[in-house]
Amino acid sequence: MIINSANALSQLYSAYTSKQSDSESIRSAENRASDTVSLSETGRQAEARWKEIAGNYDVHSLSQEGAQRLSRDLFEGGFISSSEMMAIGAPFSMNENAVGERDLLADMRTTLKLSSGTDGYTQQARETYLNSISVLERLAAAGSE
Repeated sequence: MIINSANALSQLYSAYTSKQSDSESIRSAENRASDTVSLSETGRQAEARWKEIAGNYDVHSLSQEGAQRLSRDLFEGGFISSSEMMAIGAPFSMNENAVGERDLLADMRTTLKLSSGTDGYTQQARETYLNSISVLERLAAAGSE
């Protein structure tokens, strides 16, 4: 076959690459169809522990002691860092007797909001606080399932 124009060559190349692309798409779809995800035993245990913690605590109604137990359980379960454990388990107040229950998640959101307007947090402390709030939000969602 003799090709006399660039247009004809371009058409042949397009047809060839289109067939290649179609073949690759089919192989890729076959590979995706056969992919599976399975949790390891450790993963299943972590998921069960997370659900257990979510069932044991209501982040919207915790005593000071409850908040400290929650932070310790999350830390020992490997769900949070030691910095996040300190943020979640921190005393509700330095000036009053911490009697009764509080909405820990709402209190942490309010504290972050108030501190954001000042230079109250370093970037790292802010990230720790945001991560702690995120964990409490996921815990609240898991507890309500």
